[in-house]
Amino acid sequence: MARYLEFRQGLVAGGPDPARFHCGKILLQLSALILFILAHDSRAENESMTVSWGRFDIPPQHIIKGPAAGKGVGDFVINEISSRLTQFRYVDKPSNIPRLLFELRKSTTCAILFPSKARAAYMVFSDVVLTLPAFRIYTLINRAEALGYSEQKELSLRTLLDRGEVQIAASNHGYGQKIDEILANYPNLYGRRGTDTARRNVKMLMAGRIDGLIAHSENMMYMQDSLGKTAQLKSFSIREATTPGKLAVGCSKSNEGRLFVRHVNLIAEEINELSPIALTYWRQ
Repeated sequence: MARYLEFRQGLVAGGPDPARFHCGKILLQLSALILFILAHDSRAENESMTVSWGRFDIPPQHIIKGPAAGKGVGDFVINEISSRLTQFRYVDKPSNIPRLLFELRKSTTCAILFPSKARAAYMVFSDVVLTLPAFRIYTLINRAEALGYSEQKELSLRTLLDRGEVQIAASNHGYGQKIDEILANYPNLYGRRGTDTARRNVKMLMAGRIDGLIAHSENMMYMQDSLGKTAQLKSFSIREATTPGKLAVGCSKSNEGRLFVRHVNLIAEEINELSPIALTYWRQ
């Protein structure tokens, strides 16, 4: 009996080591913690998460007000994604570009945007979900003649911006990496500050107060129609950026944002193939 008690207390050679009991307890606790984390992650995958869609009022990507409200190209893409990924809840968050980019730094917000290195610092991007025509430079025909460009079909954006007597406007949204890198060298370019700059720039162009602006064809069609104005315009392809624009779903760099982007990637190719349909409304 005495030997048995000594063995129970670990006092004889070959008896249990108290340190081994302590290690076993730690392993048990770690196992329980891992199981809890796995269960929590699995539950997060299956629970309904709310995604806030950021829609900025830059027609025709998004149209917030008026008879064509909700018929923007980006609106089409958002609706197609939302109708397929029904395991998530969705709310709309109308905004302007500066406010939207602020929201994307701190909340579970997603939007249809051009990926960029600067945005990748606080956002996670999906694969391409929307392909747009390449951006072009638009001028009034008489102004193109005055600048000596009446016979040209392509212009170098960098060369044009270096001409001190020429005033080219750009709105406060992204144009894709190649154009954005050029524009970054011209911080005082007209139209980059404020809200609703796209509409304001078109008004300025039609009034002859600026020489040209950067836009794509659907944007110019919408703007002329909504403003009730038509003008004799000439457009030029941009030598540094002749390829179509590639947009993606950009979400806040959070666990929820990464989760949503993973799901978007499963259908991104299918959604991107619908780009011609998304643009049809603005080509009639």
